[in-house]
Amino acid sequence: MFVSIRVRIYLPFACAYFLSYLLRTINAVVSPELSRELDLGPAALGLLTSAYFLAFCAIQLPNGIFLDRFGPRRTEAALLLFTAVGCALFSLGESLTTLTIARALIGLGVSACLMGSLKAISLWFPSERQPSMANWIMVAGALGAVATTVPLEFAIQYVSWRVLFAAAAVATLCASAFMFFTVPDPPQARVPTTFSQQWQGVVDIFRSPRFWWIVPVASVPMGCYMAIQSLWAVPWMMDVEGMSRAQAAQRLFNLAVFQLICYFCLSLGQRALTRHGIEPRHIYAVGIGLHVLGIIGMVLPHSLGYLPMWYLMTLGAAVNVLSFTVFTQNLAKDMVGRAATAMNQILFAACFALQWGIGALVELGMSAYALSKQAAFVMTFACLAVAQALTYLWFVRGWRRFSHLPA
Repeated sequence: MFVSIRVRIYLPFACAYFLSYLLRTINAVVSPELSRELDLGPAALGLLTSAYFLAFCAIQLPNGIFLDRFGPRRTEAALLLFTAVGCALFSLGESLTTLTIARALIGLGVSACLMGSLKAISLWFPSERQPSMANWIMVAGALGAVATTVPLEFAIQYVSWRVLFAAAAVATLCASAFMFFTVPDPPQARVPTTFSQQWQGVVDIFRSPRFWWIVPVASVPMGCYMAIQSLWAVPWMMDVEGMSRAQAAQRLFNLAVFQLICYFCLSLGQRALTRHGIEPRHIYAVGIGLHVLGIIGMVLPHSLGYLPMWYLMTLGAAVNVLSFTVFTQNLAKDMVGRAATAMNQILFAACFALQWGIGALVELGMSAYALSKQAAFVMTFACLAVAQALTYLWFVRGWRRFSHLPA
């Protein structure tokens, strides 16, 4: 019976998160076509793609209430219908405005894919298994990232990006039905009787000093990584490193496979590490530190080249889901949805601001300072490196005070 329940919980949420990650990163590979057909500059392209993050961010706090009150099955299955509509609209759109609205609908619809997974895991799995199960969900996301590299680059040679989004609309409808008809309802748990009481739980989370200890490092480094991975990696590789789009797609594929391996290792090894006293908070602190070193290495002169820095950033990013584990591990189960979505809201607000801001900074460097596009990208990444280093220093500074405390 346990195996049956485990499959019924994992597979629907894994499929939804696979699609979420695929749709988050698809614009990185199709961006040349979008720029050419719509005559978009870097700032406009950043705004279009980051609409996903803006809508994703805006719905997070209501999502937390819905997840805690109605459960992940109903909440996520309903939201995925918005993604299907967004994908269909994107495939038909002829203007920047239409495509931006469609992109926002896609982001709104997948906004509970990871948080719903974490909520379901907290309901159905014992606490010692939850970090490894969260990493298995991340494996599904990494497979989505793999699908948007070489496979997508191959597919776009034969079909247009419009056909790809139409296919995504159909796949999302199927994922919604799979979720609704497969996932069981959660066990009965104590839930506040009114929305005002649930909202008070959200307020309490935002008042928590521990929340503000972990949120900056959970949002700025990962916001940078997600903004780069889902759009700016290919332009950087082409304009700064002189790669062709096919070469850039191949590197993204290699990085996505590497990230997938990292998730597998964390999934399989998490419980063994915990038995030896290495807890999720330790793994998270080391991983984020490596990620920050990677972005610093992208802009400082050294003999290693860019490739090791990409792998260092990817290795560090693989621990990001543990930020939710670190913060929510001592919370009551009926608070997990709100706590996780509160963190996720700030993360995706950072993603939106950074994805748009990277394009704006590149344009500013080219227009105001007469920099080449290559130099403007390096200047922009240097700003990202400084911001990430500052948030990591804040995290380290508060370690002794906050890392052991309940939220």
